[in-house]
Amino acid sequence: MSATFRDEIRAKYPALAARAERGPKAAIRMFCIECMGGQKADAKACRVEACFLWPHRGASWKPDSPEGA
Repeated sequence: MSATFRDEIRAKYPALAARAERGPKAAIRMFCIECMGGQKADAKACRVEACFLWPHRGASWKPDSPEGA
């Protein structure tokens, strides 16, 4: 993911800006968890390919995994 993508997340979701400082993967995890009403299990199971974040989520994505996992 590029710095441009990170800037896009910050611009669209200012509430996530501080969390995005940890890195783009952290911002994606937090956005997905908030999108699913705070339910980590639902966020992990999400398979909505129409979501603009879909291309940036890896196959091993886990909502509670440490950065870089």
